[in-house]
Amino acid sequence: MHVPKISSLTYPLDALRNSAQLKESWTVQHTKHFEAIKKVLQTNPVLCHPDLRKPFHVATDASNHGIGAVLYQLDGDQIQHIGFMARALTKSERNYSTTKRELLAIVFALKKFHAFLWGNPFKLYTDHKALTFLHTQPIANAMMINWLDTLLDYTFEVIHLPGIENTLPDRLSRLFSPLKELGEGRAYKPNKQKINKAVRSVRRNKLHFQEEHIIQVPQLRQPQERLTPPEEDRQELLTKAHLFGHFGADAIVKSIHNDGLHWTNLLQDALETVKSCPQCQKHNIVRKGFNPLRPVYAYLPGDHWAINLAGPFTVSDRNNTYLLVMAILKRIEGVEKDWDYNVPSVQLAINHKASTRLNTAPFTLMFARNMNSFKDYTAKEDDTPKRPMIEGELKARLDHMAEVVFPAIKERTQHVIEVQQTTFNNNHRIITFPNGSHVMVKVKTKHSSLAPSYEGLYTVLHKTTNGTYILKDECGDLLSRNYVPQ
Repeated sequence: MHVPKISSLTYPLDALRNSAQLKESWTVQHTKHFEAIKKVLQTNPVLCHPDLRKPFHVATDASNHGIGAVLYQLDGDQIQHIGFMARALTKSERNYSTTKRELLAIVFALKKFHAFLWGNPFKLYTDHKALTFLHTQPIANAMMINWLDTLLDYTFEVIHLPGIENTLPDRLSRLFSPLKELGEGRAYKPNKQKINKAVRSVRRNKLHFQEEHIIQVPQLRQPQERLTPPEEDRQELLTKAHLFGHFGADAIVKSIHNDGLHWTNLLQDALETVKSCPQCQKHNIVRKGFNPLRPVYAYLPGDHWAINLAGPFTVSDRNNTYLLVMAILKRIEGVEKDWDYNVPSVQLAINHKASTRLNTAPFTLMFARNMNSFKDYTAKEDDTPKRPMIEGELKARLDHMAEVVFPAIKERTQHVIEVQQTTFNNNHRIITFPNGSHVMVKVKTKHSSLAPSYEGLYTVLHKTTNGTYILKDECGDLLSRNYVPQ
């Protein structure tokens, strides 16, 4: 039986080995640890002897402070664990990018389980999606060259296993807590100076979410190394990213970067993909004119709710007529009566899109995790046990969001708003129409080239708090809607 980090449970009992007065020295803490050891012995996996007639499976994972690997075989629906390996990262290895740490974990597993794996084809499971492109690179990146000889010594198939399913090696890689560096036996206290410095550094950098309780500034500013997919796979990646919401080129680039991929002229390829999309060409309208910029100051999830009603549309099969999101026009593809069936998918796509202001997806901020990828979670391709987060882990994640992420989001949002306001005001001439002034309204739909471009004369009644104007005609009747200056 393998019990990871067993010494953390047994050290209070070890201190009583030479105690002459055991009953007097026994405390509630010793009882608690004794019961915990019994529970662990009842639940932890039992190691099995390898069966050389069956294929091997290896699962690896790397955290910010350690790497872990598991070797096992499948006996029908049962997992037979053969070996567990884990070690802490050195100071220099902790500066590796996520991709490089995952590759390090793979090489570590191959060396530790060499006697079982060398000469035997096996399946390698990892939770880093970019690793599935490891054997498809026309030119290897510099970080792969050092380990390429080791990898080519083995015959294996790389299978992408998301972190939600890669529980056991993930737990192994996270055994090595960074709190050890603070000193044994010393109570942990948040370093406010480091936290404030980390918050300031995020203002111009993408946020990195961590599960640990301590924030290390160098990790927030790690350079991200990305892999280059083959040319024949690039258009499929672009199309897949674009169809999830029909967003623009910047959103496509961010989506591909989030998958750990990049190639030369990626932005230009994304622009060509958007230009070649018929739905986008029909419905992407360039906005003419401007209104004074009125930014929304919202720093926490749920601080601000924006609601806009669109319609009436064609009555759907479920008797719906109005809609809150106009982006759905790209998804119905002419089937007008089915437009309301597309509302949930459009809403999910918008929540998954990385916001320019926040530089992360609203879904991630609201639920403190990344959105699960689209796949069949009922398939039994792998029976790796799945473990839900315990109460302490959930509380630690929520505390991290409240104490570090949300303050950093507030700082970044304030900075982006200031930059946007400055740029907008410098490039636009803001016009204010006083009450009682006479204005004309631009005709949006002209029936012929000789038709007038403006209609009126109208009188400004007053300006609303939203920056629009209420107008009345020559008879004193209010117009049916408010107008923005153009």
